[in-house]
Amino acid sequence: MPFTDDTAALEWLFARTRAGDARSAARAKTLLEVLGRPDTGFRAVHVLGTNGKGSVCAMLSAGLEASGERVGRFTSPHLVDFRERIAVNDTLISRRETLEFLEWAQEHAGHAAFFDLSFVMAMRHFQRQAVTFAVVEAGVGGAGDASNALERVALTILTNVDYDHEAVIGVGHPHPQLLGTPLPSAVARLR
Repeated sequence: MPFTDDTAALEWLFARTRAGDARSAARAKTLLEVLGRPDTGFRAVHVLGTNGKGSVCAMLSAGLEASGERVGRFTSPHLVDFRERIAVNDTLISRRETLEFLEWAQEHAGHAAFFDLSFVMAMRHFQRQAVTFAVVEAGVGGAGDASNALERVALTILTNVDYDHEAVIGVGHPHPQLLGTPLPSAVARLR
């Protein structure tokens, strides 16, 4: 059933929870596959950690844009408007595209949760906007984070790791995708 407006669509999105399902990148990966893997048309910088992810994403996006790249940025949380989470060269995703994606998701999302859908919406928007780079902030983190569905990660950045999500992702392996991979990685000074 179509939404009456983008406010109704966002209410539907905000109500999406994992409903007890284990945290997993599989739901996001499945939706990306249904959409033809929109995340494979650009290189991604995956930003992980406890503090400073948003600042790192803002600085990286600005630097890449200044060097002539077309840059998608996916961050969270938003301050006022959900659309702040998804931008290309500092232009927010439109209300119309947000509504269109959520109408599609209403039919195809299955058990996908809020963050899964937000992430997939961003990847599709970045594909449509022909970005050359996407700067993607992880959510809660850990192996089950939806952002781990990214396929073309050019660089992984770990800001710092603290105890804030210990109950959710455990101790000692908050970002296992960073460890032991052949990907270029940058790690902030750890306390």
